[in-house]
Amino acid sequence: MDISRRIKKLSLVLAVAAILAAISFLAWLNHRDFERAMLKQARKQLHIIAKSEAQSIEEYMSDIHREMEILSSEGIVRSAVRGRDVDSAVFQEVLSGAYEDTKSLVEALYLMDAEGRIIAFAPPGIKPSEGGLLSCTDVKEMLSGKRSFTTGVFMQAPRDRVVAALCPVFDGPDFAGFLRAVISVDRIEALVAHINTEKDINIEIFDENGMVINYVGENVITRPVSASVPIKVGSENWSVKVTMDYAAIVNPINKNARDNLIFVCFVLIVLGAAGTVLYRIEKRNAELSISKTVADLINKQLHLEIDKRREIERKLKDCMRGRQ
Repeated sequence: MDISRRIKKLSLVLAVAAILAAISFLAWLNHRDFERAMLKQARKQLHIIAKSEAQSIEEYMSDIHREMEILSSEGIVRSAVRGRDVDSAVFQEVLSGAYEDTKSLVEALYLMDAEGRIIAFAPPGIKPSEGGLLSCTDVKEMLSGKRSFTTGVFMQAPRDRVVAALCPVFDGPDFAGFLRAVISVDRIEALVAHINTEKDINIEIFDENGMVINYVGENVITRPVSASVPIKVGSENWSVKVTMDYAAIVNPINKNARDNLIFVCFVLIVLGAAGTVLYRIEKRNAELSISKTVADLINKQLHLEIDKRREIERKLKDCMRGRQ
């Protein structure tokens, strides 16, 4: 009886422990899945932002290349690079007019011949030395490759970060010269600057060499959640990366964890109350069982006493009859 009671108690404790373990595990799974869903949603939103900003940069650079292609197809530009006998002031006027149309996009425009010599430039006052441009990597690449492309970031002056877009000018099938546009990195930064003003979010633009093109915001991100989108800028493969701090999405995750904890505690209280009730019922049943057993023993003892007295009385009667 005692062993059976102990087995029942142990089984009850193990069952409660198993239920608690199962509920806790399910609560943990729920919290983990919720966190993953929140992170997935956050990355999806960041990807949308990165894609939108990438499109704006691609469109910006495409506008520059389109303007240069239109300019390179003009007859006066072809005449200039072919070295025809036209007043150089005319070439300068044409390029200055093109610069006025594109000055919201570029810092400077150069028209150069097939040898890398400057024919015209705009705005006035920016002409570098012939040797200075011929030593530039992008000019060398144009003279050897004769194709449209955009460079990575390079330093034009000690503190002037720029990229260059180059477009060839052909005289029929022959390479005759090229146009070179210089774009300040500040202009590209301005396209995405509004993102870096947001709390807990930073945006970075990388060129093909992995160099960060833009100024990164002042937000300190300790646990990053990010999404990246590639950009095709001319022949360059750039990328846009938007990063958010985990702290920005932690509140709903913590609320879910708190709700799960409250649910587990509620279940624990219910199980504790149910266990207490069952324990009291079991204890009362045990007490009743013991009382019944004791009563049965007393009753049996009384019957034995009564039977003994009756036996004694019977023997006394038989003895009295024998004397008579």
